[in-house]
Amino acid sequence: MKPTYLQDNNAQFVANVSAAPSLIRTIFILPGLKDFKHTVLILDDEAMASKYAAGVDAEKIIVVSLDKHKITNIKTVSTVAELVKLIEEK
Repeated sequence: MKPTYLQDNNAQFVANVSAAPSLIRTIFILPGLKDFKHTVLILDDEAMASKYAAGVDAEKIIVVSLDKHKITNIKTVSTVAELVKLIEEK
C-alpha cells in the first residue's frame, strides 16, 4: 500500500495510547509509531478515547465515521481485508 493510501481515501489512523502508562508510551509506543509511512494521530486523553471505545471490542480495529466532527457510526473489523473494504466503500 502506498504511503498516501489513507489520505487518498479520506481516512486517518488514530493510535489510542491513553491506557498505556507514560513510561511505556515514551519508550516503546511512540518510537514505534514513527516508523509508519503515513501520518498517525495520537489519542492520549482517556476521557476522549472512551467516547470511541464505549461498548466495542478493544481487541478489534475500531472504525469511527465522522460528519462535521460528529460521530455518525462506529464499527469494528478484525482483518486488514475488512478494513480495506470499509475504507474503500465510502
